[in-house]
Amino acid sequence: RVSTTVVAKKIWSAAVRGVDVQLANAIDAERDWRYQYPGHLCKLADLGAKSPANAVKIAEDGLNTLRGEFVFVKDGAAAPLIEAMSTAPAAAAALHTGTLQGGAAVAPLAIPIEDGADALAMLRELGAAGTCEPSVASSVEKILGDTAQLAATLSEHVFVLLGGTSELCPCLTLARAGTTV
Repeated sequence: RVSTTVVAKKIWSAAVRGVDVQLANAIDAERDWRYQYPGHLCKLADLGAKSPANAVKIAEDGLNTLRGEFVFVKDGAAAPLIEAMSTAPAAAAALHTGTLQGGAAVAPLAIPIEDGADALAMLRELGAAGTCEPSVASSVEKILGDTAQLAATLSEHVFVLLGGTSELCPCLTLARAGTTV
């Protein structure tokens, strides 16, 4: 049995190493990955958003490492994914990119908070304290109050997601807003 934590850390570390060695080293050194990974991945996402070159470098390096680290097991024989795919052309041809086109009525948006606290009140307090810009609360309130306008704005864009089933992924929220993912 392969540890998903070890493999995930290798992939994320390799993905970012070509852009930020310090972050890659922090990922390698993280002892509490299960609970601390969101902070590392947010930093990685910020780096990718800084330039198209960063985004492409992170994606290419991460995918190249994934192909060597993911293990394909069939009939008791294990091989790195890249080897398994190179010897199974029919399986490789079956892989494809999919598009999820939202089309249902736009669901009301909400900010789930575990203890049931009022998210807008919290944002107003954070703004008043200088923790965030005061406009954050009013911007969020505007978005929550006019989901039709938000859906119209978002529907003009196509979203590409990696890790579509991960905890940090906005796939369901984007789909509920009628976007193309």
